[in-house]
Amino acid sequence: KMHLALSLVLTLCGLLNSIFCETQPNPKRDPHPVSSRKTSPPSHETDTDHEAFAYKLFEALSVEYHRKNLIFSPESISTALAMLSLGTRSTTLSNLVAGLGFDL
Repeated sequence: KMHLALSLVLTLCGLLNSIFCETQPNPKRDPHPVSSRKTSPPSHETDTDHEAFAYKLFEALSVEYHRKNLIFSPESISTALAMLSLGTRSTTLSNLVAGLGFDL
């Protein structure tokens, strides 16, 4: 009975959310999204940036964890740090970008 009550409450919350919540119109929407986009760097340049970051990270971690098994995901770590950089400014942003090896 508890599962049924919980299911009903969650379903009701979802329905009320979809009925009463409105999305805000975006007045700054770009009428020409494709033509005004900045071009991204070629993928081979991005790949070398990620490879350099992965190598530097491996070197730093292997010194710290000498003679131990080392498993990490440089892609996940660089993605997390890139997401972190979205909330930073000034010196912190510059340090994160430099640490990741990104050329902005």
